[in-house]
Amino acid sequence: MTAILVADDDMDIRDLVALKLEQAGYDVVAVDNGLAALTAATENPRTWWSSTS
Repeated sequence: MTAILVADDDMDIRDLVALKLEQAGYDVVAVDNGLAALTAATENPRTWWSSTS
């Protein structure tokens, strides 16, 4: 399954984005900073979907 990694230091935004994605049926991992995102991406054997803005 494809997972979406949400990284945002604003807890309210992070939780809202994760909730909406989960409600849409996505597998979501939410973290609070870039280092945690890198760690999650390298330690979890998943197919990640990513986007930069």
